[in-house]
Amino acid sequence: MNEETLRVLEYDKVQVLLTGFTSTEPGRELAQGLRPLPVAEVGETLAEVGEMMAVLDLAGRPPVGGARDLREPLRQLRAQGSWIPAGELLEVLSSIETAQACRRFFPPGERPSRLVDQALQLAPLKELGRELRASIGPRGEILDSASFELGEIRRETVSTRGRIRRTLESLLATESLAGVFQERLVTDRGGRYVVPVRSDHRGQLKGFIHDESASGQTLYLEPTAVLESNNRLQSLLREEKREEEKILRRLAEGVRREGLALATNQQILARFDFLAAVASFSRQCRATIPQLTTEPLLELRGARHPLLLLNPDGTPRAGEAIPVDLLLGAERDTLVISGPNTGGKTVALKTVGLLLLMVRSGLPLPCAEGSRVHLFARVFADIGDEQSIEANLSTFSGHLSRIRRILAEADGDSLVLLDEAGTGTDPAEGGALALAVLDTLRQRGARTVVTTHLNLIKGYAHLQGGVDNAAVEFDSRTLAPTYRLHYGIPG
Repeated sequence: MNEETLRVLEYDKVQVLLTGFTSTEPGRELAQGLRPLPVAEVGETLAEVGEMMAVLDLAGRPPVGGARDLREPLRQLRAQGSWIPAGELLEVLSSIETAQACRRFFPPGERPSRLVDQALQLAPLKELGRELRASIGPRGEILDSASFELGEIRRETVSTRGRIRRTLESLLATESLAGVFQERLVTDRGGRYVVPVRSDHRGQLKGFIHDESASGQTLYLEPTAVLESNNRLQSLLREEKREEEKILRRLAEGVRREGLALATNQQILARFDFLAAVASFSRQCRATIPQLTTEPLLELRGARHPLLLLNPDGTPRAGEAIPVDLLLGAERDTLVISGPNTGGKTVALKTVGLLLLMVRSGLPLPCAEGSRVHLFARVFADIGDEQSIEANLSTFSGHLSRIRRILAEADGDSLVLLDEAGTGTDPAEGGALALAVLDTLRQRGARTVVTTHLNLIKGYAHLQGGVDNAAVEFDSRTLAPTYRLHYGIPG
């Protein structure tokens, strides 16, 4: 699909809306990367979305929130012998538990289901999950149960720490040494337990000085009575680090072995998150899945532009968007919309274009049940003022540049949207040029929706078979626009 068309029709704002309904980073990436699909894939995607909308109504969102982006950890583990921190292993565990929860959420039933089929492709990885759960705590810490050796080391470490503290507290409580200590406090320096000694009493207690205060009045001394115990403590701490690394390497090997399954799980969970986001977005817009037809027609009944329904954060906008019927039957190839300024002509044109892009992307449409639409292979749009001082383009030549690109590519499976055709120059000459463009597009079999103020183009629609007029309505009493289209008459 033409990137310029996506920009002109504000397709990126639909991507932003969808992204707000996702709950995981992989799901957000899918929403941000939304693009029109090959025509052959649209029906299948819409069927998946329809199933997810039904699931939302019956059971709520699938439990995908714990899925994590594991691409970087899995990349780091490609090399044999490599390992990752416990915090990243905790994310692996979260993804495994999420996959297991989603398998339970979509139980197999009697009726075929695309979502159930995908859920059954999730690898439960029960053994790896049990090993990680027994080894990594909820804050990303390595548990004593990760190995027998680690548990023994930590128990001896606790015992040694207690023995050292009791010895030092006994020294601090000795009456004959009362004047030696700056304060009765056990602290540590460099991982070794010490006591604060007044510098003018340094000779009254044997030991090793590890530090002194900024004023120089306090020395942090390791008494000889705890020297061996402190040495043992340091040895135990080194053993603990070695054992923890050994555990991390063992767990990393398990993750490496299941790397392909974890990557596949992530893709499926991201897909579930994306489909749930589309379904939530559709429910918020009261969207429906239109009937897809091979006939080149548009029957979008009660259509509403999604940007008139939702704020950028996905919350409903104040006020009610007025629905409009956008019709271009199989026996018509061109629709000319005319009427007063601010009557809704350009909004109707943008609604046609954006809804076509949405359904081509596998999204339900904010329109009434029974709407029908053909999946045009290409959508082209000339909407807005393309004046550019830098490119030396006037308003008229900016339009011509876009129309030239459209004529170079449009064919019998194209939908072309032209806003204010023939403007920017002399009305007679601009109108004649617009008619020549419409004739060319009709000869190629393209479908065209055009807005105009020019009577020449309105008359063309009235006289030519296969071309329909439509007027944007307004209240004849108040002269306020109603934003609805009245077919068969010019505006």
